[in-house]
Amino acid sequence: MKKNIITVSFAAALFISCNSGNQSAEKSKEQNNTETVTGAEITYKKAENYFVKNNVTGTVPAKITSQEEFDNYFGMATTMGENGKPTAIDFSKEYVIVIDHISTKNKTEIILSGIEKKGEDILVNYTINEGEDVGFETHPFLMLIVNKDTDGNVILNKQ
Repeated sequence: MKKNIITVSFAAALFISCNSGNQSAEKSKEQNNTETVTGAEITYKKAENYFVKNNVTGTVPAKITSQEEFDNYFGMATTMGENGKPTAIDFSKEYVIVIDHISTKNKTEIILSGIEKKGEDILVNYTINEGEDVGFETHPFLMLIVNKDTDGNVILNKQ
């Protein structure tokens, strides 16, 4: 009986050590996969309550780093209510990424798929959904506010 208890204890110890070794190997594989990821997600906030000025011809630059440059392209669209003020942008600490679309009479939605830093580049992936004619012209855009600590060449990638 004593021999059986020792055998069972030894088998249990062997089983536990084998399992923990597999878990360590799996964790090591997971860590290696994480380390080989080439891009890093970028935190941002979406700017609200701005509009592209009527005198803007062509598209707005993808990256705007100063208030002066920003004011050349955008005006404030303050509305009533709690969320009616334009999103504050501090150009001493932040810059703006703009996904601009040509003026259109169609309902247009710009959907951000992802934004990540790869080397010296900031890749901005997005899609555009266009719908029916709304009867008036708009200049759709999506504006993201990014911390200057995450700087790079902005590359817009329409998917």
